Amino acid sequence: MSFARRGQAANESFGAQVLMFNLAPSNTPEEFEALMRAAAQKDTDPTRFNTRQTSFIYSNERSYPCVRYHSVVEDTAPQGLKGTLLLEVEGLYCRHPARQATGFAVIYSHRGEKLHSTLRSEAESFIKGTQVPEMPNPAVQGTLRDKAAQRP
Repeated sequence: MSFARRGQAANESFGAQVLMFNLAPSNTPEEFEALMRAAAQKDTDPTRFNTRQTSFIYSNERSYPCVRYHSVVEDTAPQGLKGTLLLEVEGLYCRHPARQATGFAVIYSHRGEKLHSTLRSEAESFIKGTQVPEMPNPAVQGTLRDKAAQRP
């Protein structure tokens, strides 16, 4: 699920995403961090993005494995524009607590001609406010199954 809004400056935008994806097993924090690093590198087109900074740090902030992600890249081919924009990303990538073969990411980003001074605090608010239930709610699961069974 993705949301976006324009910023106040020309060519400025903000994005917020919550993503789910298949995730291979890992046994240690280092292996989990390496999985997230490899996935991010695979999703970054080196012909379009020049990396200025990037970090992946294993996090114990939740009761399931997570990695904090930060990057600043130059977008050399922003859609509909000429020139280069900066793309800043703050994210939390985690193994789903109830579905071990599933990962999820909570991402907040800014694209603009210069860095956004309060991005980290805005991102933190979004990331902390996005929670995943550690155990599926049986009442919700039953309701969803019942509705699916009623479909023609």
